[in-house]
Amino acid sequence: MQLEVGDMILWNKPDDKDIGWIVHTEQRSYSLGDEGVVLYIVWASGGDTDTIWAKYILNKEHVTIIKGGQDDR
Repeated sequence: MQLEVGDMILWNKPDDKDIGWIVHTEQRSYSLGDEGVVLYIVWASGGDTDTIWAKYILNKEHVTIIKGGQDDR
């Protein structure tokens, strides 16, 4: 799944629940030359913007992605 600007992130852990929206994406390099996408997410609970690797978000059971109207190709 490709994450894009406008997608909603539902973060649902027992003691840590929030809703956020992807406002920007950026291609970056990991250590050792690997590349990945960094997501800039604005959270509803405080309006803070976090940067999180897309790979991290996609591998969490407590995260639900709601597409923001784009085609996921």
